[in-house]
Amino acid sequence: LLMHSFSLTDKPEIAIECHPGYLDEAYINGLRKAGFNRFSLGIQDFSRKVLKAVNREPSILPMAELTSLLREVNHAGINFDFIYGLPYQSKESFVQTIHEAILLEPDRLVTFSYAHVPWVNKAQLVLERKGLPTAEQKIDMTEAAFNVLESNGYRSIGMDHYVRETDDLFVAQEQNKLHRNFQGYCTRETTGQVYAFGVSGISQLHGYYFQNTKSIKAYTESIKSKKLPVIKGYQLTDRELLIKNTITRFMCNKQLHLSSITDSIPVDNKILQTFVDEGILTIENNILRITENGLPFIRNVAAVFDPLLRNSAKTFSKAV
Repeated sequence: LLMHSFSLTDKPEIAIECHPGYLDEAYINGLRKAGFNRFSLGIQDFSRKVLKAVNREPSILPMAELTSLLREVNHAGINFDFIYGLPYQSKESFVQTIHEAILLEPDRLVTFSYAHVPWVNKAQLVLERKGLPTAEQKIDMTEAAFNVLESNGYRSIGMDHYVRETDDLFVAQEQNKLHRNFQGYCTRETTGQVYAFGVSGISQLHGYYFQNTKSIKAYTESIKSKKLPVIKGYQLTDRELLIKNTITRFMCNKQLHLSSITDSIPVDNKILQTFVDEGILTIENNILRITENGLPFIRNVAAVFDPLLRNSAKTFSKAV
């Protein structure tokens, strides 16, 4: 219905995030008929012990078989998502997971840092009792994964994505045209704006955010009544939009010309100098660049450009 209701590009990317624990052949055939051509698999870890600790079902099908079946669907692209910082993970175990992933040759691979926010999700307190890796151990995991992936032909995109050099994301980054929305890195051709379908989905337009209701019943009733199932939204001010675009450029291209920062974004130069002293940043010819070792902390540097964070009592997840 969507593809018949809108004008699409010649080769639209129609992507979906999937839980391997629910993907059987019948489900995959349904996704084929729906026209999907990119699948992002939330694997998290190949260790059954780790998955059991976080109450995550493993893949129904052997991963090699699942990957093969998905590749046959409309010449699909395959993404693997992993999380480091979970109970029972170590540098050695996470590297083993990455090695297993490389053998399956995903087109894109993402290593997310586990966000421990029990003040938002109290269920996460259970993981504390099982034991969580320290920040230092998480740094070891991400650095080791980086080295393994780079040595096997994958290139780093932003702070957590890895792709082949022929990938559109790598090409965009090389041309300083990489884009980012709240879901991750992308190109403007594929996801310049995000229109969300389904419960709790968040739409991200140029200067607006909208979130759908989290109630399945309310969502269904709204759709049947031909009403938008939106429960809340936010319109960015011109200043917020400027800040957002500045942070996006830095997060995508790993560099920022300081002349592009106007008086609307007061920057604490002492903090920037601290990042330079710690080897996280370089500043040459008025251009600020994140170093290779500083990539895990790019969120910390980007926060310098957000004055709202300096006056906020809210608590957020740690960068590492």
